[in-house]
Amino acid sequence: MGGFWSGIFGRRPSPKILLLGLDAAGKTTILKYLKHGGKTKAKATEPTIGFNVETVKWNKIELSVWDVGGQDKLRNFWRHYYTGCSCIIFVVDANDHARYKQAKEELLNLSREITLREVPVLLLANKQDLPEARSTGQIAKFFELDKLNRETKVLGCVATEGEGVHDAMTWVSKNMRIY
Repeated sequence: MGGFWSGIFGRRPSPKILLLGLDAAGKTTILKYLKHGGKTKAKATEPTIGFNVETVKWNKIELSVWDVGGQDKLRNFWRHYYTGCSCIIFVVDANDHARYKQAKEELLNLSREITLREVPVLLLANKQDLPEARSTGQIAKFFELDKLNRETKVLGCVATEGEGVHDAMTWVSKNMRIY
């Protein structure tokens, strides 16, 4: 019966997941890992100019994952991708302490956007394998996620190995807004 109705009314679009964060945080590496189903380890990537988008199947759900460039001059364009967003995965380089404040400001800017008012946020603390990486507890405290007034979670990951990506996508699939 579902096939009948989808034939009449068209197929529902895949939930839109925004993969945001500062440049070099590991967004594209995560997207590549998801695209290949974890079958291959991600290799070095080039900085994203603009965006990359991939349709990813996760637990029988088809997701449209948008990896948007995080360079300073590109962050002003993030707002053009907000409409219809089901969840934000905000990636932070857990080893890059010098840029925590800047990443926190960008995350706070996202939380002020009316279009994203109730959109859940997963903060992925990437590069947990590096010696100076802060723990998820330290990152949660620094980023003050409890002040975002929405469903939030911090998880650690090592994108190049795919560690933590499964847990991240499981959280996303359980907490994303469905339109």
